[in-house]
Amino acid sequence: MQRIFHSIAWLAVVGIVFPIWANSAENDSPPSLSSDYPAGLSKEEIYKHANDFYLDNQPEKALEGYLDLYDIGVRNGHLNYNIGNAYFRLGQLGKSILWYERALQWLPRFHDLRVNYEYARGLLADEEFRGPEYGGTLGFLIGVHRKLNLRESLWTTVFLFWILSGLFIMRLLLPAARRGAWLSIPCWIVSIAFILLCLSSALRIYQYEYIKEAVVMASAVEIKTGPGDDFSTSFSLHEGTKVRWVQEQGDWVRILLPGNASFTGWMPESAVEAI
Repeated sequence: MQRIFHSIAWLAVVGIVFPIWANSAENDSPPSLSSDYPAGLSKEEIYKHANDFYLDNQPEKALEGYLDLYDIGVRNGHLNYNIGNAYFRLGQLGKSILWYERALQWLPRFHDLRVNYEYARGLLADEEFRGPEYGGTLGFLIGVHRKLNLRESLWTTVFLFWILSGLFIMRLLLPAARRGAWLSIPCWIVSIAFILLCLSSALRIYQYEYIKEAVVMASAVEIKTGPGDDFSTSFSLHEGTKVRWVQEQGDWVRILLPGNASFTGWMPESAVEAI
């Protein structure tokens, strides 16, 4: 939680947001590469070679390069997206959805990512366990909330705060005779948008700090009523299904389905991977 508050404070003081698309570890030494990649390549060269392998219909070799980059600390949405694509072409649906989910945390508005993600989800065996879809005003607000990642939401909230502050200062400085709808209406609009974005940012911070989601990796797994094979089976899940990671006990985790808390139970930790 402390790192979130530090981010908010920094944004409020200087109004700067760091790029979210090119964050890597400080160690720039060449990674341990597979035999298909020449030694001593830079990160950009590894990425180019991996893309060339992918376009040459060799997704397994492309995946080796992408994962090498991830292992040395490269973190960005486009890399996660490419890893998801490579896993999808290799027929590993669970892994592809896992990496698409990770990419969406960086690139929530990336059209190609959304298209591929929805296509992959359409292949799931547990389609009936999807969360509910909302329409109307609530659906619109949820859609706007999903369009921004955490940093963008914080940055936009701070930006609206300064606009709102400027508008209220103008109202205080201008004579009463010169105040009119041209100033009152923007104040109301920005105030409402600011309140909604504060709520959206607070929800994202809560989700970031307290909600752990995961994707089922096993082709099929039985969900037990307790943490052990001796307990009875409640239902079954299949590869690629998104779940909420609620509790851990030994080698077992208790999960529930997002948007449908009545479906809950225990599964082996080895059968699921956190987003």
